[in-house]
Amino acid sequence: IVAIKRRADLLGLVRNNAKQSRLARLRIPRNDKFFNDPNPLNAYWAGFIAADGCISNYQSNNRRYEVKLGLHVKDLGHLQRFCQDSQWGGRITIRQNGVSEICRVTVTGAEPWVTDLWNIWSIGLRKTWNLHAPIGCPENLIPAYIAGYIDGDGCIHTRKGTKRHRIIVVGTYYILKWISDWAESISKFKQGVIVFRRGCYRINISSYSVPTIWNEVSRFDIPLLQRKWQRFLGGDSE
Repeated sequence: IVAIKRRADLLGLVRNNAKQSRLARLRIPRNDKFFNDPNPLNAYWAGFIAADGCISNYQSNNRRYEVKLGLHVKDLGHLQRFCQDSQWGGRITIRQNGVSEICRVTVTGAEPWVTDLWNIWSIGLRKTWNLHAPIGCPENLIPAYIAGYIDGDGCIHTRKGTKRHRIIVVGTYYILKWISDWAESISKFKQGVIVFRRGCYRINISSYSVPTIWNEVSRFDIPLLQRKWQRFLGGDSE
């Protein structure tokens, strides 16, 4: 933990108990139009937020919104990449969560983002229970969105002694059905059954479909989590 604190100091991060004034937070620079015009980069991050982010309102009149992303500290570089891509100039906080260290960004005054995340990417409040397919996502950007979703709420396994991979994804029934239908349409292989287990829906994407999915995803210059996708590049898996 001491080493992590020192690293945070070197990187200009801040511990969770270091507060900023509300006015200062609202003045933090960002690209308010980042999610407005669909492209591979914002499609990826929209998928990531759909899986692993949070949208909430923080005023009693429900008119002020914030977007939060929290990752294990081992993925700090990924969170820094999000800040870079979205031109978010705020700080990354690090806090203890049980035995783990969590790094987090909280984008307050995020009404322009929240509007576009809802109107284009179908991501809103209480998405844990009502997330649907992104209504405004162009068909050619679906692989980028799904790659972001897998990085946020999926895992990739390699069968022992083989080069066959399978992808396990969790989420709402609606989003998993959409992902399953897309995987089936591009690979022509039937996918697993969506099951409800341990409080959430999940699906196994057929190992026969995974090479086709990777071919689609790899066409884009997007910031994939290397520890998940490295196995397709001939490296070690996570």
